[in-house]
This record gives sequence, C-alpha cells and structure tokens, in this order.
Amino acid sequence: LKMFVARSFDINKPGTEIIIVDDHSSDNTVQGLKLYFKKNRVRNASLLQNDENRGPSYSRNRGLKRAKGEYIAFLDADDAWHDRKIILQLDQMKKRNAVLCGTRHQVVDPEDIEMAAHSSVPPQIKVIPIKWPEILFKTPFATPSVMIHSCIRHYLFNEKLKYAEDYNLWIRITHQYPAFRIEIPLTFTFKHDYLTAQNSLSSRLVSMQMGNFLGFWSLIRQKQYSVPEKLLLFSALLFSGVKFFRRGYEKIIHSFCGLRLKKNLSQTMK
Repeated sequence: LKMFVARSFDINKPGTEIIIVDDHSSDNTVQGLKLYFKKNRVRNASLLQNDENRGPSYSRNRGLKRAKGEYIAFLDADDAWHDRKIILQLDQMKKRNAVLCGTRHQVVDPEDIEMAAHSSVPPQIKVIPIKWPEILFKTPFATPSVMIHSCIRHYLFNEKLKYAEDYNLWIRITHQYPAFRIEIPLTFTFKHDYLTAQNSLSSRLVSMQMGNFLGFWSLIRQKQYSVPEKLLLFSALLFSGVKFFRRGYEKIIHSFCGLRLKKNLSQTMK
C-alpha cells in the first residue's frame, strides 16, 4: 500500500490532487491510508469509501465527479506509472490541445517495477492519432494509461457494464473529440488483460467479450449515432466476436498440440 502511494504520486507537489476510492475493501486498506497520510502530513488527498462493492465504473465516476483539477489521470491499485508519465502526457496534450491521451502499457513482474519505472525515455516522443471509427475495431489503451481534460469529465463510465466499460467510454469520447496515444510504455500492469493476453482463453476473457458485446449494443441503441455509424458499430460487434472465437480456437489447437507432444515424449522415454 505504501509503495503504491509513494511510487505513483508526488505527494507534496503543489496543485496535485489525489482522490482514492475504496470499493468497500475488507482488509486494512483504509486504516493504512489514513495512517500514511497522517504520518506524511498529506493535505491534498481525498479518501472516498463505497458503502458496498460497486465495481470500477461507479468508483471511477465518484472520483471524476469529485475531481477539481484541469487534467485527470486514472490508476488502479495493481498498476503503476513511469516516473515521467504524467509530465510527458501533460506536455503532449497541451501541445496538441487534446482532451484524451493514452500510452502504451507493459505487463511486468512486481519485482521489476522499479527498473521499469526508471527506464530511459527516447528524446523524440512518437504519438499516433486515435480516431473514430478505427477505434471500434481495436482497443487503443488500458485505463491506467489514460489522461483526460476536465472539459470532458461529464463523459462517465457506463455503470451497467461490469467489463469493457473503459473501452465503451473511449469510443463515446472519440466520436466527438480526437485523441492520441504515446507510443512508449509509460504504464505498467502486474496482470495480463484483454490487450495483452492474445493467446489465452479464460473466464475473465469471456466476461470481457460479453462486456464488449453489451457495450456495443448499448451504443447501437442510442439516438445520437446515424444509421451508417450504427452499421459500423454492428460490424465492430461482429468483428469482436470473430476475434474472440478465433482466439479460443487457437487456444484449443495449442492445448491439443501440447498434449500430443507430451504424449509422444512420454512414449519416447519408455
């Protein structure tokens, strides 16, 4: 807990606002945070506690509604940032007058986070635009890599979605505003997700795919999209399903080949 707070924020930097939403944790997280803030005389932090476990959408929306800063970044407890992530994003967003920016992210082992967070950054920062409708066919970035301008904080996460709620939000924002991604891994996660687990099939991925389906369907039903745009959304829904089933097929083939190889090796050893 202490490592998470100290690593992720410049606690005493003027103008920095820290909003932590506790989603009804059952351990000593809240007590630990209160003690840490008291010991380090943290004055710019707010701790919001949910009265029950309400999920990421509700929790992030609480933080968005409380935020007073001009720029807002997201970070989950099991993710981390590069030391220069915030300042690089701020610089690039101001240069481009952008309201949404993400970065590449990388899955690392927890013991490697210090080395990753201090890794060198190239002097020339490469960025690519994230546009609608291209965003419909590929998730552009992970939530902890995202920074938004406060002018779009009225765009909230869909609290009816338990999975892929972040992707749904980026689609809605980019329908109205341009966005971009910094092509450097400035965000680190300690677990595989839908962006990085390209050859795996698990109950989580099934849930993520269902979240994608429900998210696209909710957009198709909205009146703000034209008929051609709804056709694109429906095409993206179908494309997402094809990718998911192809991944499952590849996983099955990979597992079958692994079993055959193991069986052949066993027979050879005999």
